[in-house]
Amino acid sequence: MRFLPLLLLLLVSPLFPRVARAEAPAFDAQAAARFADLALACVGKEYPNKIAHVMASDADSKPPRQLYPAFFGCYDWHSAVHGHWLLARLARTYPQAPFAARAKAALAAALPEGDPRLPALHATALRHRAAGLAAVTGAHYEGGHWLGSFATYLATGRGLGR
Repeated sequence: MRFLPLLLLLLVSPLFPRVARAEAPAFDAQAAARFADLALACVGKEYPNKIAHVMASDADSKPPRQLYPAFFGCYDWHSAVHGHWLLARLARTYPQAPFAARAKAALAAALPEGDPRLPALHATALRHRAAGLAAVTGAHYEGGHWLGSFATYLATGRGLGR
């Protein structure tokens, strides 16, 4: 009896005309600029921020800029990684666009060479490595996956769709 509505829907669906699907709008430099502006507006904006991470001690309770030195903006860590990835992708895809220089500057500013936050980032990486694959589940997998994808993208250029 619980499948009756589904069965009825399948029986009557051929009676309804198919809805024509509109073609997706082209993604051009103008559309890319709108997305770049969104990412540029948030990658360095620390608050408001939603922190979601596993705490092992009181030392893990810090402001976002200390917990995630490069990825503290855009409301949460995961969104900040997306924002940085977007800027890298758009700057490589549209290198002559007016936003490209600002995107590259924002990426470079996230962790410039000699930045005093680098030891904190290195310590975080070591803690993640020590936790091992057993901790890479659920929401942790998502974040780790994006961080790994972002690093691979920046280091190799793979995933550019070329």
